[in-house]
This record gives sequence, structure tokens and C-alpha cells, in this order.
Amino acid sequence: DISPGGDWICIGSAHARQLLVYEWRSETWILKQQGHHHGVRCVAYSPLAGSTITAGQNHRQLLATGGMEGKVKLWDTVSGFCYATFADHTSTVEGVCFTPTGNAVISASLDGSVRAYDSLRYRNFRVMTAPSSSGLVQFTTVSV
Repeated sequence: DISPGGDWICIGSAHARQLLVYEWRSETWILKQQGHHHGVRCVAYSPLAGSTITAGQNHRQLLATGGMEGKVKLWDTVSGFCYATFADHTSTVEGVCFTPTGNAVISASLDGSVRAYDSLRYRNFRVMTAPSSSGLVQFTTVSV
């Protein structure tokens, strides 16, 4: 994914299990973190309008990742700190995105569910599943 300002490129590596953020103008790595135990499957930046969470004078650009182990993680791209982990999915998370305000993260999983997480209170507040008698419905992408 590309940051809303266009300066940073985020790469989630399934093989190396790393989360990498690259600043293309200076040709430097901004962030190199062990992302997920079984590999990073998808990444998404928060939008500029809702991307700054204020704590005094501190602002942070947020990043969401989805992993092959079924976890969704929220990251502060400046500090590199993973400050929230949601382990509600039972299969690979194939897609993540922020809402336009940045106050929620939506994830789509091969377990057949789409989940909405509150990025301010760190909780799962909505679960959506497709009706299926066979149980073979899987979600591979999500967009808001």
C-alpha cells in the first residue's frame, strides 16, 4: 500500500514474515518489523483525515496488517510499535482497510467473516458473515 501522502510504500512479506515501510525519496527503510508469526498477507494505511490520533502533541500515522494466522494488527509507523492485535478470525486475513474517518478497521477473512474493529477502543464491534449452507463462502478483499 502507498501512504496517503505518497511518500511511503508499505510491503507485507508472507515469506519473510516482515512488515516493511520504504521512503522512496530518500531510498531508506522507515520500518522493518516482524509482522505476523505466519506471514503478512495484506496491509492498509489509515486515511489522512483520520490518521492522526492526538495524545498531547504526538500524532501518528496508522497502519493495519492482516496475517496468515488470522490476526489483524494496528501499527504506529513512526515508532514501529504494534499497539493492538485482534485475534478473532479463525483463518487467513485476506484484506484490511480503514474507514474514511480512520476510526475503524475492516477485515475480510477466509473464515467467511468480515469484521469491524474500533481503532480507538481496540475492540471488535461488528461481525458480518455470508449466509451459506455449505460453509464454503470466503472473503478475499474489502473496501469502504
